[in-house]
Amino acid sequence: MLTPLPPAEVLARLAAYGQEWRESKIPPTLRSAGIHTCKIAVENERFRLHLNRVGRDPSFVWIGKVAASGQGSRIDASWEVARESRIYNLALLGFLGIAWAWISFRAGAWWPPIIGLAFMSGAIAFSTASASRRQRGFCAAILTHVADAKTCIRAPAA
Repeated sequence: MLTPLPPAEVLARLAAYGQEWRESKIPPTLRSAGIHTCKIAVENERFRLHLNRVGRDPSFVWIGKVAASGQGSRIDASWEVARESRIYNLALLGFLGIAWAWISFRAGAWWPPIIGLAFMSGAIAFSTASASRRQRGFCAAILTHVADAKTCIRAPAA
């Protein structure tokens, strides 16, 4: 994203926005999507934005960098699955894997747990990808609002 604001002001606005997040500050589009908390941590020219959502969808942390660009700033952000979502997914896979293995081995078959775990891994990956697409829009809305950003630019692969 490009913004006409200098990097220091963008980072200051992000830090302030993350501190004053409360029910009345939640934009209606985010509230209707189940977002109830936005945490923003700013350190040097980097920030971490975490949107907490009601429900079991995966939770993401958006990691970004604000750099000077022309007469303003450029905001580049990427995502990673939040720690609690990774733990939940691993616990779910572990529990189902043990349950399927126990039932299958008692029945004398070894292949159902392998197929079941492969299927569940694919389902979790699909759920994570679709949730990241939804939350990408939420993150962009917050960054656009806070930083007066004008356009979205896809960040180059690192």
